[in-house]
Amino acid sequence: MPSRAAPVSHAWPRPPAPGRSLLAVALLLLASGGSAAARQAAYFGDAAAMTGGSGMALYRGGGAAWYNPAGLVGNRRGQVDLSASVFVLRVRSSSGLLETLAPGQVHRADLAHVSLDTIPSALVYKRRLSDRVHAAVAVLVTDQSSFQMRDVFEITEPGGGILSRYYQDTTISSKRETYHVGGVISWAVTPRFRLGWGLFCVYSRFAYRFRDLTASHVEDQGTQELQDPWMYAFDVSADSTFWALRLTMGMQWELARGFFVGLTMRSPTIKLHDRNRVDVLFSMVDSGAPAGELAGFFKKLESRDAVLGFTTPMELVLGLAYRGRRFFVGLEGELLLPFYHVLQYVGDTPPQWNLRLGGRVFLTKKVALGLGIFTERSFDKELLYVGDQRLDFYGVTLGLKLRKAYSVRGNKRADAMVFTTTLAVRYGYGVGTTMGYVNDLVGDTSGEVERSYNVHEVSLYLGSSLYF
Repeated sequence: MPSRAAPVSHAWPRPPAPGRSLLAVALLLLASGGSAAARQAAYFGDAAAMTGGSGMALYRGGGAAWYNPAGLVGNRRGQVDLSASVFVLRVRSSSGLLETLAPGQVHRADLAHVSLDTIPSALVYKRRLSDRVHAAVAVLVTDQSSFQMRDVFEITEPGGGILSRYYQDTTISSKRETYHVGGVISWAVTPRFRLGWGLFCVYSRFAYRFRDLTASHVEDQGTQELQDPWMYAFDVSADSTFWALRLTMGMQWELARGFFVGLTMRSPTIKLHDRNRVDVLFSMVDSGAPAGELAGFFKKLESRDAVLGFTTPMELVLGLAYRGRRFFVGLEGELLLPFYHVLQYVGDTPPQWNLRLGGRVFLTKKVALGLGIFTERSFDKELLYVGDQRLDFYGVTLGLKLRKAYSVRGNKRADAMVFTTTLAVRYGYGVGTTMGYVNDLVGDTSGEVERSYNVHEVSLYLGSSLYF
């Protein structure tokens, strides 16, 4: 709790200019709106949802369109996959994300935000072109997240017949969504060696707003006259949209009976077209300001460019797996290669790694259980704007799959249509840092500051597949 100050009989000090120039903040938002790698809070297939995404070396379902395109040809049937994260519950907390240094006291707005999102994560349709070649089309929602925080801070201090009032209202909000839509082809070179390729069109949109309103005046309690009023407003809104391409390549190889090795390579996201807009509004109303002093301005930065550039790094995933008669286990490592966004990004991004381990067992021909553990670690990137974050996630998944076959022509093995339903729960704990903001009314330290940040994330996955 902030300490209370002794009553005062004067107006609160005017806030100094922000630590960074307003134009610099706008340029950073314009540059960074679509540059961060998408976080995959959802899964795109039943096996991945049940095992924490750990079995790409032998995935054969529709989710293989993303995790390893070589696996599509591993199942001879046609297939339709529909999956969604019915909800993603995020509980965010950060100490002192917004902070005001006032005369005699400090106000710290601790973040405690709860959000509930629904992500329709994947729709995959696969067909057999021949015994050795299968193809699929896929629509994947690879990132969908939102954030909002508002803090209102008021001080009223009486003294000597004078009432001093101070008011501050700060809002931060952001929303990001990314879609991959494309085609995949898979080829069984030999019965034990498969290759696959995919081409995805990428659409991504990022919207952000930071608004800070501060006002103060002194009131004569005898005459009700207002004296020495001032108001300060700083409002930045950004909207960034880009279209891009991404290539994938996969390999699955059964080294020995039941033992598999897999490799997936995803190219950097190659941006083809960019549309950005940033609006900056700054105003200062001060009764004591000299005549002719700048009271404020509005700045609009807008671009519509067809510019080649990378917005995510190249990804390499290497997996090992063993499949028995009624179970499989998988272990895989992911490497995100270092990359530098020549046109937009600020500085080099070092490499990053992740590990996943899990397995699935069929208790009966109709019921399977899965368990997995995973890491999802963020790049060690520079934080560019208030609300930007670096988070390392560590978590576990638990899933249940139900399978039912229906005979079409009386031959269950050859002609049966197979329906599966998968229900999985994913828990992730994220820890890292976020960019906060300090409003210093007594010194010259106003501006951005890094704060500790953690997130609890629980998601419920529901998937359904039809094999025909």
